[in-house]
Amino acid sequence: MGNLQANIPGKYQVDECCIGCGICSAIAPQNFRSDHEQGYDYVYKQPDNEVEESLCAEAMDICPVDAIGATGTGGEYQAGLNDNLEGTAGGSRETGSQHQSGTERQRLRI
Repeated sequence: MGNLQANIPGKYQVDECCIGCGICSAIAPQNFRSDHEQGYDYVYKQPDNEVEESLCAEAMDICPVDAIGATGTGGEYQAGLNDNLEGTAGGSRETGSQHQSGTERQRLRI
């Protein structure tokens, strides 16, 4: 899936699988906005301090459909589950040095 055109260019991006649940906008309101008419959330402003960076990373981790991705340390786009299924057994996602499968994230939320 491709990234939404409404995103501000930069590290964090929301892709087309976003369901517009508003969780990211609630967690990081300085960085994400909801477009209720279009039914999605998007990156309004890229983080410019440690607090915003931490909140954006938390929003990415909590996103129920893995629609938020971030550029990795190598400059590649590390998309959510839907963009990263090729070549990964079980649909796991890596972002930087973090590695956690969708099943592991589900267990942590329960």
